[in-house]
Amino acid sequence: STDGGLNWQRGSIFDTLTGYFNDIHFFDMNTGYALVDSNPVRNTKLYRTTNAGGNWDLISAIDTNAVVEKMIFLDANTIIAKGFYWGGRIYRSTNAGVNWNMTFMLVQIDCMTFYNATTGILCGVSELGNSKILKTTNAGVNWSEIYATPLRMFNNIMTVPATGTAFAIGVIFDTTIFA
Repeated sequence: STDGGLNWQRGSIFDTLTGYFNDIHFFDMNTGYALVDSNPVRNTKLYRTTNAGGNWDLISAIDTNAVVEKMIFLDANTIIAKGFYWGGRIYRSTNAGVNWNMTFMLVQIDCMTFYNATTGILCGVSELGNSKILKTTNAGVNWSEIYATPLRMFNNIMTVPATGTAFAIGVIFDTTIFA
């Protein structure tokens, strides 16, 4: 769409038998990136367009054993991505997605956001079933636990730009036993 979503035209076609979009990010009208999971499932690849989605070029396979479902660009070259395969995984690229390193694992990673290019937080679940919030101050190289609680699950976390404030939403599990 080029008119605020009133009208839409197809930019390109991906074969739905071999893949589907997990996430998409555009820097400007022409340059964008997409996470595409392909068959077999758990083989997410990163694609780039430089002509507004007319064509997509394969940049890399992130992890041939994982579904990578969200990416955050910290700058034009640094990408943090979250995925899963027998546990939550955080991946990091510093060369616009050409190469990737897995920097962190947790039983489950539900949500992730960044305040700025170096500081971010994620929500997940530990081996013991405790919900956790973890923080990075070095663009996803390392993550430290800042909060843990049982019987809760965080579904989403968002930061308020330029404030240092974050909001998390989720559920509290009721442990009441009825006879």
